[in-house]
Amino acid sequence: MNDDSKEKFQIESLEVKDLWGRQDKRIVFNERVNILIGRNASGKTTLMNILYYVVTADLFRLSEIEFSSATIKLKSFSSRARRTIRVERDDENISVRLGNSPSAKAPLRFASRDDAYFERHFHRTIRDDGRETLDEIRTLVPTAWLPVSRRLSIPDPDDDSSQSSQWRNMPRRWRQNNSSLESVDHRLSELSELLHKYRFQIEQTLSSRYKEFEQRVLEIVLFDEERDKLPMTFPSKEVLGDASK
Repeated sequence: MNDDSKEKFQIESLEVKDLWGRQDKRIVFNERVNILIGRNASGKTTLMNILYYVVTADLFRLSEIEFSSATIKLKSFSSRARRTIRVERDDENISVRLGNSPSAKAPLRFASRDDAYFERHFHRTIRDDGRETLDEIRTLVPTAWLPVSRRLSIPDPDDDSSQSSQWRNMPRRWRQNNSSLESVDHRLSELSELLHKYRFQIEQTLSSRYKEFEQRVLEIVLFDEERDKLPMTFPSKEVLGDASK
């Protein structure tokens, strides 16, 4: 089944235990707009990171944050269905479970490492049934991450890294104004490009279905089974036998 056809959910609440080893946090979300207000270093960004990493099933990034458990409750946009995602973390492992599905578990000894090797090895330790759980979680909540308070780091134009490549591929109007370029501009530009691609895909699908519809209408109008069937144009074997005598 295509992920786009699966039921989508909105976030109802987030509960985090032992954040930084000393705080419990709980947020009940409004269905439309939510604004978090608090002192610097009170945990606003960290809570949003936890929320984002849970609904995108990014266990490696979650393992870099100190907490003992996180619970996210979801409710469907279109029905009364509800789902719960639970993340548990101890001194050795981090695991995530969706309802009663098999948990995805990985050891923390590979966490908090910058080397890409450790991140790959971290993901390899997750069992196949756990990977299926992670894949299902990723289809539940539509997300768009816009860190509006952070500026983009401008890479060296001669750098061949992927980050520099992404920068070169950005629209020229953004690159020309790099002195005040905010990451939200970049993200909105990416979203706009994705929307254009999505619209093009929809138009292609509609065009294909319209042609199929036209063909079926023509077949119905032009073909009549009783009128258009071929008559028997060859004599039967019995007739041929009689003629040869």
